[in-house]
Amino acid sequence: RLHAGIAAKRLRNAGAAGFQDSLLAACELRAGEVVIDATAGLLGDALVAAHAVGPGGRVVAMESIPLLHAVTSGSPSTLGDARADEALGRVSVLLGDHTALLRSMPDESA
Repeated sequence: RLHAGIAAKRLRNAGAAGFQDSLLAACELRAGEVVIDATAGLLGDALVAAHAVGPGGRVVAMESIPLLHAVTSGSPSTLGDARADEALGRVSVLLGDHTALLRSMPDESA
C-alpha cells in the first residue's frame, strides 16, 4: 500500500516559518508549472512538487522499476494525508526510462 511517508511531513512544514524544503528551494517552483520527476520512487518529491505547482500545474513522474511503478500508479484513493491526497491528483506516473522521455520533448517544454 502506498502512503505519503516523509512527504506528509514535508507538506505540513511547507510554508512554515523558518522551514525551507531543499527541493523547493533548489527548483524555485511556481504555480502552474509542469515538473518532470525523473526518479519517481515512492513519489515523495513528486507530491511536494505537485503541492508547490498547485491546481494549475502537474507532475510527470517517471519510474523505471516495474514493481515501484505498479505500487505508485495503482490509483490509490488516499495516502492517509489530506495535503498528499490533494497533490496526488496532479501526479501522472509513467513506466520507462526518463532519458527517453526527456529526449522526446522539445527544449523548455516542461
